[in-house]
Amino acid sequence: MRARLIRDAIRLGTFLLVCFLGVIGLFAVFGQLRFGEKTSTYKAEFSNVTGLEKNDFVRIAGVEVGQVKKVAIQPDTTALVEFTADSSVVLTQGSRAVIRYDDLIGGRYLALEEGAGSPKQLKPGDTIPMTHTSPALDLDALIGGFRPLLKALDPDQVNALSGQLIRALQGEGATINSFLAQTAALTTTLADRDQLIGDVIINLSVVLGSLGDQNK
Repeated sequence: MRARLIRDAIRLGTFLLVCFLGVIGLFAVFGQLRFGEKTSTYKAEFSNVTGLEKNDFVRIAGVEVGQVKKVAIQPDTTALVEFTADSSVVLTQGSRAVIRYDDLIGGRYLALEEGAGSPKQLKPGDTIPMTHTSPALDLDALIGGFRPLLKALDPDQVNALSGQLIRALQGEGATINSFLAQTAALTTTLADRDQLIGDVIINLSVVLGSLGDQNK
Protein backbone atom coordinates (compact mmCIF):
# COMPACT_ATOMS: atom_id res chain seq x y z
CA MET A 1 0.00 0.00 0.00
CA ARG A 2 2.76 2.39 0.96
CA ALA A 3 4.70 1.58 -2.23
CA ARG A 4 1.61 2.39 -4.28
CA LEU A 5 1.23 5.76 -2.57
CA ILE A 6 4.87 6.55 -3.30
CA ARG A 7 4.41 5.65 -6.99
CA ASP A 8 1.29 7.81 -7.19
CA ALA A 9 3.13 10.72 -5.55
CA ILE A 10 6.00 10.39 -8.03
CA ARG A 11 3.57 10.35 -10.96
CA LEU A 12 1.74 13.39 -9.60
CA GLY A 13 5.02 15.23 -9.07
CA THR A 14 6.15 14.40 -12.61
CA PHE A 15 2.82 15.58 -14.02
CA LEU A 16 2.99 18.86 -12.11
CA LEU A 17 6.58 19.42 -13.25
CA VAL A 18 5.62 18.90 -16.89
CA CYS A 19 2.69 21.32 -16.49
CA PHE A 20 4.96 23.90 -14.88
CA LEU A 21 7.51 23.65 -17.70
CA GLY A 22 4.68 23.94 -20.22
CA VAL A 23 3.43 27.14 -18.60
CA ILE A 24 6.96 28.57 -18.62
CA GLY A 25 7.22 27.69 -22.31
CA LEU A 26 3.96 29.50 -23.09
CA PHE A 27 5.16 32.59 -21.23
CA ALA A 28 8.39 32.47 -23.21
CA VAL A 29 6.51 32.35 -26.53
CA PHE A 30 3.60 34.70 -25.92
CA GLY A 31 5.37 36.99 -23.48
CA GLN A 32 8.38 37.26 -25.84
CA LEU A 33 10.71 36.48 -22.90
CA ARG A 34 14.44 36.19 -23.55
CA PHE A 35 16.21 33.92 -21.07
CA GLY A 36 19.95 33.80 -20.56
CA GLU A 37 20.70 36.63 -22.98
CA LYS A 38 22.41 39.83 -21.94
CA THR A 39 21.00 42.96 -23.52
CA SER A 40 21.96 46.62 -23.82
CA THR A 41 19.54 49.54 -23.80
CA TYR A 42 19.54 52.34 -26.39
CA LYS A 43 17.20 55.14 -27.41
CA ALA A 44 16.04 56.57 -30.74
CA GLU A 45 14.27 59.84 -31.61
CA PHE A 46 11.38 59.82 -34.09
CA SER A 47 9.10 62.43 -35.61
CA ASN A 48 6.21 59.94 -35.51
CA VAL A 49 5.84 56.56 -33.79
CA THR A 50 2.16 55.86 -34.48
CA GLY A 51 1.42 52.19 -33.88
CA LEU A 52 4.72 51.31 -32.20
CA GLU A 53 4.16 49.90 -28.71
CA LYS A 54 6.03 48.55 -25.72
CA ASN A 55 7.20 44.93 -26.23
CA ASP A 56 7.20 45.22 -30.04
CA PHE A 57 10.13 43.40 -31.64
CA VAL A 58 13.47 44.94 -32.53
CA ARG A 59 14.97 43.24 -35.59
CA ILE A 60 18.07 43.29 -37.76
CA ALA A 61 17.64 41.81 -41.25
CA GLY A 62 14.44 40.14 -40.04
CA VAL A 63 16.08 38.49 -37.00
CA GLU A 64 14.76 39.38 -33.54
CA VAL A 65 17.48 40.99 -31.41
CA GLY A 66 15.51 42.87 -28.76
CA GLN A 67 12.33 44.63 -27.72
CA VAL A 68 10.84 48.08 -27.42
CA LYS A 69 10.80 48.94 -23.71
CA LYS A 70 9.23 52.40 -23.68
CA VAL A 71 7.66 54.94 -26.04
CA ALA A 72 7.44 58.51 -24.73
CA ILE A 73 6.31 61.80 -26.26
CA GLN A 74 8.74 64.65 -25.60
CA PRO A 75 7.86 68.33 -24.93
CA ASP A 76 8.63 69.23 -28.56
CA THR A 77 6.08 66.56 -29.69
CA THR A 78 8.78 64.26 -31.05
CA ALA A 79 8.97 60.73 -29.66
CA LEU A 80 11.72 58.94 -27.78
CA VAL A 81 11.82 55.16 -28.08
CA GLU A 82 13.80 53.13 -25.56
CA PHE A 83 14.73 49.65 -26.74
CA THR A 84 16.99 46.73 -25.94
CA ALA A 85 19.32 44.80 -28.22
CA ASP A 86 21.41 41.70 -27.59
CA SER A 87 24.83 42.61 -26.22
CA SER A 88 26.38 40.98 -29.30
CA VAL A 89 24.75 43.64 -31.51
CA VAL A 90 27.10 46.47 -32.48
CA LEU A 91 25.46 49.84 -33.16
CA THR A 92 27.46 52.75 -34.53
CA GLN A 93 26.91 56.46 -35.07
CA GLY A 94 25.89 55.53 -38.61
CA SER A 95 23.20 53.06 -37.49
CA ARG A 96 19.60 53.78 -38.48
CA ALA A 97 16.33 52.91 -36.72
CA VAL A 98 13.25 52.47 -38.91
CA ILE A 99 9.67 51.65 -37.90
CA ARG A 100 8.26 49.00 -40.22
CA TYR A 101 4.95 47.19 -40.61
CA ASP A 102 4.93 43.67 -39.19
CA ASP A 103 1.58 42.75 -40.77
CA LEU A 104 -1.35 44.19 -42.70
CA ILE A 105 -3.44 44.84 -39.58
CA GLY A 106 -1.09 47.53 -38.32
CA GLY A 107 1.48 45.73 -36.16
CA ARG A 108 4.89 47.44 -36.10
CA TYR A 109 8.46 46.54 -35.26
CA LEU A 110 11.69 48.51 -34.95
CA ALA A 111 14.29 47.68 -37.61
CA LEU A 112 17.96 48.50 -37.07
CA GLU A 113 20.11 49.08 -40.13
CA GLU A 114 23.63 50.24 -40.84
CA GLY A 115 23.75 53.56 -42.69
CA ALA A 116 26.17 56.26 -43.68
CA GLY A 117 28.06 57.87 -40.84
CA SER A 118 30.86 57.41 -38.38
CA PRO A 119 31.78 53.79 -37.54
CA LYS A 120 32.32 54.86 -33.94
CA GLN A 121 30.44 52.45 -31.70
CA LEU A 122 27.46 53.61 -29.65
CA LYS A 123 27.55 52.94 -25.93
CA PRO A 124 24.56 51.51 -24.04
CA GLY A 125 22.26 54.41 -23.18
CA ASP A 126 23.21 56.43 -26.28
CA THR A 127 20.52 57.86 -28.55
CA ILE A 128 20.09 57.45 -32.31
CA PRO A 129 19.19 60.98 -33.50
CA MET A 130 16.18 61.82 -35.65
CA THR A 131 18.46 62.35 -38.65
CA HIS A 132 19.06 58.59 -38.55
CA THR A 133 15.47 57.41 -37.99
CA SER A 134 12.38 57.01 -40.18
CA PRO A 135 8.72 56.60 -39.16
CA ALA A 136 6.46 53.93 -40.63
CA LEU A 137 4.75 54.37 -43.96
CA ASP A 138 1.25 55.83 -43.80
CA LEU A 139 -0.47 52.54 -44.62
CA ASP A 140 -3.97 54.02 -44.70
CA ALA A 141 -2.96 56.67 -47.23
CA LEU A 142 -0.94 54.18 -49.26
CA ILE A 143 -3.68 51.58 -49.53
CA GLY A 144 -6.22 54.37 -50.03
CA GLY A 145 -4.36 55.38 -53.17
CA PHE A 146 -5.11 51.96 -54.61
CA ARG A 147 -8.77 52.00 -53.57
CA PRO A 148 -10.16 52.23 -57.15
CA LEU A 149 -8.19 49.13 -58.10
CA LEU A 150 -8.75 47.19 -54.88
CA LYS A 151 -12.52 47.58 -55.16
CA ALA A 152 -12.37 45.58 -58.38
CA LEU A 153 -10.38 42.66 -56.89
CA ASP A 154 -11.39 39.83 -54.59
CA PRO A 155 -10.13 39.78 -50.94
CA ASP A 156 -7.33 37.26 -51.55
CA GLN A 157 -5.96 39.34 -54.43
CA VAL A 158 -6.18 42.50 -52.30
CA ASN A 159 -4.22 40.89 -49.45
CA ALA A 160 -1.52 39.53 -51.76
CA LEU A 161 -1.12 42.82 -53.61
CA SER A 162 -1.13 44.95 -50.45
CA GLY A 163 1.45 42.76 -48.73
CA GLN A 164 3.78 42.82 -51.72
CA LEU A 165 3.51 46.60 -52.04
CA ILE A 166 4.42 47.15 -48.38
CA ARG A 167 7.37 44.74 -48.59
CA ALA A 168 8.62 46.48 -51.73
CA LEU A 169 8.43 49.98 -50.23
CA GLN A 170 10.09 48.78 -47.02
CA GLY A 171 12.93 47.14 -48.95
CA GLU A 172 12.10 43.65 -47.70
CA GLY A 173 12.92 41.61 -50.79
CA ALA A 174 10.04 42.33 -53.14
CA THR A 175 10.66 44.95 -55.81
CA ILE A 176 8.46 47.62 -57.32
CA ASN A 177 8.90 45.93 -60.70
CA SER A 178 7.52 42.63 -59.38
CA PHE A 179 4.64 44.50 -57.76
CA LEU A 180 3.81 46.26 -61.02
CA ALA A 181 4.02 42.96 -62.90
CA GLN A 182 1.56 41.36 -60.49
CA THR A 183 -0.74 44.37 -60.75
CA ALA A 184 -0.72 44.12 -64.54
CA ALA A 185 -1.52 40.40 -64.37
CA LEU A 186 -4.44 40.94 -62.00
CA THR A 187 -5.97 43.74 -64.07
CA THR A 188 -5.85 42.09 -67.50
CA THR A 189 -9.39 40.75 -67.12
CA LEU A 190 -10.91 43.88 -65.58
CA ALA A 191 -13.24 46.14 -67.47
CA ASP A 192 -12.25 49.83 -67.61
CA ARG A 193 -8.65 48.77 -66.86
CA ASP A 194 -7.12 51.99 -68.23
CA GLN A 195 -9.48 54.16 -66.18
CA LEU A 196 -8.67 52.22 -62.99
CA ILE A 197 -4.93 52.51 -63.47
CA GLY A 198 -5.27 56.20 -64.29
CA ASP A 199 -7.16 56.81 -61.03
CA VAL A 200 -4.50 54.91 -59.08
CA ILE A 201 -1.68 56.94 -60.63
CA ILE A 202 -3.40 60.22 -59.71
CA ASN A 203 -4.00 59.09 -56.13
CA LEU A 204 -0.48 57.74 -55.65
CA SER A 205 1.13 60.91 -56.97
CA VAL A 206 -0.28 62.71 -53.94
CA VAL A 207 0.56 59.89 -51.49
CA LEU A 208 4.13 59.33 -52.68
CA GLY A 209 4.73 63.07 -52.70
CA SER A 210 3.79 63.27 -49.02
CA LEU A 211 5.98 60.25 -48.25
CA GLY A 212 8.90 61.95 -49.93
CA ASP A 213 8.38 65.10 -47.85
CA GLN A 214 8.15 62.97 -44.69
CA ASN A 215 11.52 61.31 -45.34
CA LYS A 216 13.45 64.50 -46.07
